[in-house]
Parts: sequence; structure tokens; C-alpha cells
Amino acid sequence: MTIQQIKYVITIYETGQFSKAGEKLYVTQPSLSKAVRDLEDELGITIFERMNKGIIVTDAGEEFITHAREVYRQYETLYQKFRDHGSIKHKF
Repeated sequence: MTIQQIKYVITIYETGQFSKAGEKLYVTQPSLSKAVRDLEDELGITIFERMNKGIIVTDAGEEFITHAREVYRQYETLYQKFRDHGSIKHKF
């Protein structure tokens, strides 16, 4: 599982469609689908039921997304806190 896959799942959930999420993320719909399918296979769950006009989130998907949002918020906080500190050289 990667942060990128987590971001993909959250965006799909928020937009309601793989195609809209792909546009928002600047990722092709097939690449997005593969990344989510790989994640579902890795975890052994189905996050989204794919429909012609969008998606339905499964019960396991709802639970995953709840935790994924928390993890992604923590990732963003960590990134913001330390992103500029990598270029600072400390002198002793």
C-alpha cells in the first residue's frame, strides 16, 4: 500500500467516479483503476463496486476510507512540517 494509492481511493470516493478522479489527479482512468485494483488485491477487500455511472462504496471500503483519510492527513502534516528542513544544513 502506498500513499499514492490512498490518495487515489480518497479522491475516487470524493468525486464518485474513476474518470472524474483521474481528471482531478491528472492520471489516466486505466492507471487509476489498476492502482486501486492492485490495492484491493493486496488487502483482500473490495473498496468500490464499479458501475456504469459511478461507484458504490462497499462496507469494507467505507471502513478503509475512514482510516485512509486519517493516515493521509497525518502524512500531509508530516510532509508540511519537514519538507523545507531537508535543505537546512546544521553547523556544529
